[in-house]
Amino acid sequence: MAMAQRVTPAAAETATVVLGTAAVAVAAAALAAAAVVVVVVTVGVIRMEYPNCTPLLVKILEGLLSRDYNCGKASYHHEVINAANEVISSIDKDELAKYFSEKSEPEDEEGMKLKKKMEATRDQLVEALYRKGLALLSLQVSI
Repeated sequence: MAMAQRVTPAAAETATVVLGTAAVAVAAAALAAAAVVVVVVTVGVIRMEYPNCTPLLVKILEGLLSRDYNCGKASYHHEVINAANEVISSIDKDELAKYFSEKSEPEDEEGMKLKKKMEATRDQLVEALYRKGLALLSLQVSI
């Protein structure tokens, strides 16, 4: 597991790490929980390695939403919209629609895992669309 330490932005940008799936999950969780300490493995490096990693993109969106920003800032709402768009585009909506259009109950363990994965993906898509809608509404109201 990576040790957290204070680093300069230049050093953080030059850090290169070969990551596995578990490391991405740990780094995404650290991103959501980090306040002042910068993790050596930066989000930019992880995003370059895994550009369409939906769980990572969801954590980035959650991190944006957890910030204590004035709700009237247009730049904040644009960041939320961009993060939500990345989550939305990383999800295969056709595959999700096909899965949920077939009403069948899984009988084996593998089918149950797939069902849980699809339900989680559906929930992530719904949350991203909801947050994008709220941010768009906030921009419209503040104009």
